[in-house]
Amino acid sequence: MKQYQLRQNQQGFSLFEVMIATIVAVIALLGIALLEIKMLQAAQSSFYYTISTIRAHNLVDSIWLDLCAAKTTPAKYTSIVNTWQTALPSDYSVTAGKPGVSFALSTEIELTWTDSKIDEADNNKLTLIANFPDVCD
Repeated sequence: MKQYQLRQNQQGFSLFEVMIATIVAVIALLGIALLEIKMLQAAQSSFYYTISTIRAHNLVDSIWLDLCAAKTTPAKYTSIVNTWQTALPSDYSVTAGKPGVSFALSTEIELTWTDSKIDEADNNKLTLIANFPDVCD
């Protein structure tokens, strides 16, 4: 008779427990995938910011190369800025008046770019302030 007696203690998992565990695991994996997407977006935004910094420093370096001429000859300064602006890729733009139309010892350069992954305007803008010494007379 003991051979046919039902066990009172169940061993293993029920189908409901397995389904709940699967749902929890899927939600966790979706969260990890979303985190990975956000990390890639942040990396691309950082890349654009770095490239924009390099582009802005290129203008500063160009002015430094001929600082006295840029300071004393408005046409030379305008030529340096225009050459720099035309070399920018199409997805970059320069804010009007930054850099200014005439040389200043403190020059503000503001670049914006188009980033299809991040639409926030504050993340797609760089402002660089370059201070030049007053060494030319």
